[in-house]
Amino acid sequence: MPELSHKRFEVLDSFRGISAICVVVFHLHFVGSFTEWSFFRGSYLFVEFFFVLSGFVLAHGYGMKEGLKFTPYIKARFYRIYPLHLTMLMVMFGFEIAKLLAFEFAGITFNDIPFTGSNHPIQLIPDLLLIQSWFPATANGSFNYPAWSISIEFYLYIILFVTISLCKQQRTLLWASISLATLALLTLFPQSPHRVPLTGLACFFGGASIYMLYRQLHAIKVSYVVATLFECLALLAIIALVQSDPFTYRMQLAIVLFLAAVLLFAFEQGALSQLLKHRPFLRLGELSYSIYMIHVALIFVFTSVFIVFNRKFILDIAPTINGQRYITLGDDHINNLVALLLVVTITICARWSHKHIELRGQRLGKSQPIQSTTQPKTPRQNQI
Repeated sequence: MPELSHKRFEVLDSFRGISAICVVVFHLHFVGSFTEWSFFRGSYLFVEFFFVLSGFVLAHGYGMKEGLKFTPYIKARFYRIYPLHLTMLMVMFGFEIAKLLAFEFAGITFNDIPFTGSNHPIQLIPDLLLIQSWFPATANGSFNYPAWSISIEFYLYIILFVTISLCKQQRTLLWASISLATLALLTLFPQSPHRVPLTGLACFFGGASIYMLYRQLHAIKVSYVVATLFECLALLAIIALVQSDPFTYRMQLAIVLFLAAVLLFAFEQGALSQLLKHRPFLRLGELSYSIYMIHVALIFVFTSVFIVFNRKFILDIAPTINGQRYITLGDDHINNLVALLLVVTITICARWSHKHIELRGQRLGKSQPIQSTTQPKTPRQNQI
């Protein structure tokens, strides 16, 4: 299937960008604004969507390759994610030092005491090794806490390589078995201390399995109207689930729905797919990793300014409501505008980090290109 080996799943890239923006809004809290809509309060689920997308795209990029070598493979994967991870870890560690100085010399406290709890200095070690999400004893929400998913993802790359190398003929069955087994464990033991890595395994290898199914079905063509109908139904189902109140097996249902949606939109045959192929959505997809990794730092800076003004000038612009820090300028319309401007600012800053950190790191990882005996190197890969 030479034409499939070169395919770029542009719609899935766009979904990655949109999902990253939704996660950004999930971490924002402006009184009376769109950030408090039920959909955005449930948008943390889109991190599982990232895992599904990564499994699908990596299976596409590497799953059918023969003679795949571990060193160039893991080098490419490492330099894809680690430079920005390390940069943001150091940035957040620097912010913790600034919080400590503010606490010691100005008596200003932010949301917690500096270098305590999940931000204890010892947590730097698992964060540097990207193991913080794999063990119950380590804090998976430390410093730059979106990196918890990067911790899971990096070692999923290694597991994927092992399955490709050892199970040449039965990899689809193995991937499906891993996904189903971990999904079953999540259902049987919802409070398991290993819930986070189990979720990553279920989503990632579910995505890989869905890609293998897509390979068998990719030549199927349906009418534009039918494809559009199914795409709209899938999108409405995702919106309904994300904005729903928490219920038993919600996470499991989300995983299944995300898998179905990725398979459907991989065909790119409906009106929504054509819309998502427009440049603004594709650009968001390119910036998605930077958006995801830098947004907490920028939100921290923004919120900290409001906290300082709140305490120094006795203003009520950074209230704590039900244990959560909020921002308000006293008017819902202004709060909406400022929240939107903050999202735009994060996206603009992500352009810089994408160009100067992500792409430079990727160039380092490509100094020894991955070789394949059966497929030529794809000139342009989906964002992973």
